[in-house]
Amino acid sequence: MPKKNTRKPTILILDDDPDVREPLASYLTKRNYKVFTAATNVEAIAAIKEFSPHIVLCDVKPEKDGQRLVILKEAKEIKPEIICYVITCPHQDI
Repeated sequence: MPKKNTRKPTILILDDDPDVREPLASYLTKRNYKVFTAATNVEAIAAIKEFSPHIVLCDVKPEKDGQRLVILKEAKEIKPEIICYVITCPHQDI
């Protein structure tokens, strides 16, 4: 009988706010995910090329120019099987 793959995916968190990025990374690391973080688009592309994560959690601020959405497109070009999730939260509500 083949062994079931129990390896958890590697996750890249892209968020410019360390007050969001670091607690999320800590939460996922404590649950045995391998986590990398990036504060900028440039850092994110470098991390995708170097670490080849399975998942990208990407903060997007709707009021900005959409550059983060371009990063998700680039991520798919680098690694077509990557799964990208968009996350957002208005800080004034926290």
